[in-house]
Amino acid sequence: MRLNKIARIFFLLLIFVPLLLSAQDQRLVKTKVADALALLPATDNQQATRIFKEVINLGSDGLLLITDGVQPNGVAEGIPFRYAVSLLTHYSTTKEEKAKIEQAYLVALKKSTNAEVKAYFMDNLKLVGPNESVAVLKNYIGDKDSYDQAISALVAIGTEDSKKTIADALPNQSAPAQVRLIKAVGELKYLPALASITTFTSNNNILLKRQALWTVALLADASSYQALLQQAKNVGFKYDPTEATTALVEYLHQITTKGNNTLVKEISKTILDNTLNASQQHFRLAGLKALAQVDPDATLVTLIKERGRFDDEYKKEVLKIAAPSAGSAKAMKLWQKEYKKATEADQADILRMLAKANHNEGFVDAMLLPALSSKNKPVRITAASEIASYRNKNTHPPY
Repeated sequence: MRLNKIARIFFLLLIFVPLLLSAQDQRLVKTKVADALALLPATDNQQATRIFKEVINLGSDGLLLITDGVQPNGVAEGIPFRYAVSLLTHYSTTKEEKAKIEQAYLVALKKSTNAEVKAYFMDNLKLVGPNESVAVLKNYIGDKDSYDQAISALVAIGTEDSKKTIADALPNQSAPAQVRLIKAVGELKYLPALASITTFTSNNNILLKRQALWTVALLADASSYQALLQQAKNVGFKYDPTEATTALVEYLHQITTKGNNTLVKEISKTILDNTLNASQQHFRLAGLKALAQVDPDATLVTLIKERGRFDDEYKKEVLKIAAPSAGSAKAMKLWQKEYKKATEADQADILRMLAKANHNEGFVDAMLLPALSSKNKPVRITAASEIASYRNKNTHPPY
């Protein structure tokens, strides 16, 4: 009998002692979390680092207590917990720390029923969430209150899985979500989605069409030229709500950076042929700039002729485009001829452009010093200013 009684007591101890110890541990964790919250926001980086280490060492129980305390923005009781979440997000450095925090945020995200709180944890996942977050975030792309933050987090994660998730989600979403997904493809420069995005460039929804055109432009694949060109033609190479011509110009810029000079020339010449109205001058300048970058010598005569078009501001922009190539012997000869023909402010503008392109003693002697005695007051002022700039730069070298 006595042995049975001892056995029962031992059995009960086996059951209740761990429960008591667990309860004690839980109270201890709560106390430590409360102590940490009382010190936030930290007064300096050293204190913040110490508090972070204390909290991360509390393990999943401590992190859960913190994430459970986050309330919708504006609720006073939730503020200390948001300080703690911010601390965790910004002071985690190792892969292990980030993994622990990511799991806590994913649990909190699944538990939350408030759209703002969900968005808050998604924003933090951008900084700590590696590829493991993708499978969870994917489920929020179809949520009308959370799709924007979910997609934004997927973009920030930026892995192949997140890119593919964004592209695969595109066909079956609402129009607003599709707009955001198409934008995400452009942000990530995810070329495998090009064919899918291109189908939206002729969509009747203006927002969808505009974003698709812009994303196709950013992807900058040579095969996209005709699709973008057609949409610009449809609006007469003018401004329109879909911004088709703006997209073509951006595409030209992207192609220029890729070094496809043959295509750059073709696009630029097409733009120049179709932008003869003053309202189109910004598009025209883009075409001139691209052409001057890839074929400066051949563009010289075109740039000089362009100075007879539109207003004074346009003429000044043309000179900015001309400046990088105005230092060659051929360019100097042609621009000097144009300089002699010009009058008043136009002559001064050309002189200023040439001075910027030819910042040397030979140019000072050949053009700037003689210009000091010009009958044209703006030319005299420009010459004096450029000489002073040259002398100052060469007398006081940078430290």
